[in-house]
Amino acid sequence: MSKSNIFLKDIDVPEIVQKKADLAFLSIQTEGKKTMKKGYYKVMATAAACVALIAAAWMSAGIWNRFDLKDDAGEEGNPVLTELNRMFTLKVQAAELEAGNPVPLFISVDNPGYVLGADDKEMSYCINVPLTCEGEGIESVTYSINNGAFQIVQPENKDERIIVSGQLYGEDMHTGWIGGDYDEGNDGLPSRSYEAVLYKSFTLDYERQSDEYTWINICNACPYDEEILNLIWGERADATDESNGINRLLAHTVITCTVHYADGTEQAADIQVGSQVMMEDFGDDGMVEMSVITFELLN
Repeated sequence: MSKSNIFLKDIDVPEIVQKKADLAFLSIQTEGKKTMKKGYYKVMATAAACVALIAAAWMSAGIWNRFDLKDDAGEEGNPVLTELNRMFTLKVQAAELEAGNPVPLFISVDNPGYVLGADDKEMSYCINVPLTCEGEGIESVTYSINNGAFQIVQPENKDERIIVSGQLYGEDMHTGWIGGDYDEGNDGLPSRSYEAVLYKSFTLDYERQSDEYTWINICNACPYDEEILNLIWGERADATDESNGINRLLAHTVITCTVHYADGTEQAADIQVGSQVMMEDFGDDGMVEMSVITFELLN
């Protein structure tokens, strides 16, 4: 970090504020396993504790005045303050995404988190991505992906859908899927008819980024790879092997989030989807190494 940064002079600034300030200046300057006879199928359904990484950023108005950042036009006319006000936050469930700090996907019995599949021709994955975006003055949010597709599991009834618009993937893909509600009081049948639609990119209204009848996943089908198969499903495969296999399967998959502000401007951020080995608390069984899906904000 440059020593000429004004936020290093005379005051002690909270770390999260420093990060957001640095981003603003940069923006201004640059603008259980299951084995089947003919294939493999794995569902991760482990209850894990997800630590909420929610940071509260604050600064008093006196700090701004101290550096004379407010000009005759007021705060709205100052580009530094404008950029800081437009900072947005991405979260996976309750955890805020940060660069250098991968956040694990919280999974439960009701939400398996991800599904992996393989046969003698191809391998596939389907991963739930419960992303949300928070910020001021945002009208809509668009997500795009560099590998595979978004799998949107949603009601067939158009009036119940939350997707505003999108670019369809345009091809069929044979993967598992995550979604649908199955009510025991309804003989195990879903409450409504669902469909799974594949998108290259899609847009959500900021005020309605999720609901209880929509599941947003990413998925892909890749050519069969024996090394990946052995890493994930091999008899001697451990958590590290499985994590390495999943990362090879994902092949540096990146989700791009673009926020559209009410004033017509846009900002974007990239999210790396990967896998890491982390320790999970299994109660009586103690801490166990597990391969988990992670999301990380890229620089």
